[in-house]
Amino acid sequence: MNTRISVVALVLLMCLSLCSHAEIDQEPMTVKIGYIRNAMPGHYVEVPVVLSGCHERALHGFSFLIGYPSELVTLVSVEPGGTYHFPFEYEWETFTYEDYSDSVSGSGCPSGLVMVKATLNARRVPLGDSVANDTTLFTIKFLTTNDRTYTCWLFPITFVWMGCLDNSISYYNESKKTDGIYVADHVHTIVQDTICGRARMYFEQVADSGKFTGFPTVSGFQSACLDSLFLFTIVRGAEYYNGGIHIPCLDIDDCGDVNFNGIAFEIADVHLFVKSLLYGNQVFTITIEGQIAGTDYNHDCVYQTMNDLQYLIRCIVGDAVAYNHLDTCFTGKLSAEYQDGKMDIISSFTEPVGALYMKISPASVIDSGGITFDSALVAMETKSHIRDDTLYIVWYSLKSEIIPADCSRIVSVPYTGGQKPSFTATASGYYGEPYELILPDKPMR
Repeated sequence: MNTRISVVALVLLMCLSLCSHAEIDQEPMTVKIGYIRNAMPGHYVEVPVVLSGCHERALHGFSFLIGYPSELVTLVSVEPGGTYHFPFEYEWETFTYEDYSDSVSGSGCPSGLVMVKATLNARRVPLGDSVANDTTLFTIKFLTTNDRTYTCWLFPITFVWMGCLDNSISYYNESKKTDGIYVADHVHTIVQDTICGRARMYFEQVADSGKFTGFPTVSGFQSACLDSLFLFTIVRGAEYYNGGIHIPCLDIDDCGDVNFNGIAFEIADVHLFVKSLLYGNQVFTITIEGQIAGTDYNHDCVYQTMNDLQYLIRCIVGDAVAYNHLDTCFTGKLSAEYQDGKMDIISSFTEPVGALYMKISPASVIDSGGITFDSALVAMETKSHIRDDTLYIVWYSLKSEIIPADCSRIVSVPYTGGQKPSFTATASGYYGEPYELILPDKPMR
């Protein structure tokens, strides 16, 4: 991507800075992205960005571009640090964040990017006479992937530069009575390796840190930017430290024993498994992570799937097949027809279905007592529950019943009001084979 200098940030920072040539300030300043240890899969994680070494400098504003692996963590929100949070004395005039992930396609940058900016109206005094060490500028909230194959991983959260004023801090130096902009002198990142059988993590300076590499880059402020920023007091005296989210190794020896009673492949395991699909993971009261990991019955390293549930049932019934047979993948389609206040879910399967899991929302418009099923589903075990305005339904059989491939109108859902309900679903073949379902988009209101 070509060099980008944000016009808005440039004009704003010009109002906050005195005109002079670039200089080197020897006073140390550090900006660190937090390193979160032992974060669990499928959990929320808050990663702070912390400033130290400000001494007599007061902040005017900042602009940070943070990269993250969007396939492994989901950006939820960004909040200012407590010192600068409304309604405290030093709250920012403006505090914004924006998802820039769509701008990095094919650039070699992290798959996710978030731009975080804070500004202070130039007519107001700076935020305090100084900034204490270990001051949290802002906190980024992520949701980690629920895929347990990523245990023992470090998800990097890094500074990224796509323009000259990315990852810059505007300040006022009380002792020198001058304004300026702090930028990265060097960038450091977390490295993990193993020595003598023990894992360790440490910081290492990024290759080409402080050198000109062009944009986009993770190596820091580019020297070529000094020519275009000649109106500013640019201080290359900050050390930037990348962070990350560490997912610990989950060594579970109780695969197949969901209820953790020491006996695997029981009917009780089926009931608890189904209950977790309906009520959520709070039904696991012994060890949530361990019991979730125990649901991987087909050993494909993906947890709490219909394939796992169906393979568990087949093992209990006694007609399970070898794992390698489960490489077969079936395909099917579910669609919705809306007529006379009912949503009919129409199926088209290539092979019989052994288990089906469906979520219908919003539950508030559904007449759950009026839902009817195809006769093939009536013969199966049916469990349902409403939570978070969503109706959860699981169909399975502890015998040998199936949903035949020629089953068409499998569910009819009556609803009231102008909003039409929508659904999502997952399925499994009779032996626990994966089933790829084509689902409809949500209906128009």
